[in-house]
Amino acid sequence: MKKLVLRLRLPEFSPEDENVPTALRKVETELLNSLILKGFPEITKVFYQKNADASSMHYFDKVTGKMEKTDKNWVIETDGVALKKVLAVDKVDHRLTTSNSVIEIL
Repeated sequence: MKKLVLRLRLPEFSPEDENVPTALRKVETELLNSLILKGFPEITKVFYQKNADASSMHYFDKVTGKMEKTDKNWVIETDGVALKKVLAVDKVDHRLTTSNSVIEIL
């Protein structure tokens, strides 16, 4: 699995400045506490894998009008729940989306 790297350029810091480590820790804390990378703040972790039953998945091709098999289905599991928000996202199939959170349903 590839590691994602985020590079920041902070022009107001010089390598000779004694306060650079302290300032960088403050920037790190601020980023970790307030930065949301594409997603919902309620969902803290995401795990994904190809659907093990993908060979049995079928879909209706609007162009050809035929039922087609696909192996492009993925299972996404999360820590945290934002079911209403997830269902509002385009390309999320509500028929295949489930949640084990009783509170979210209410």
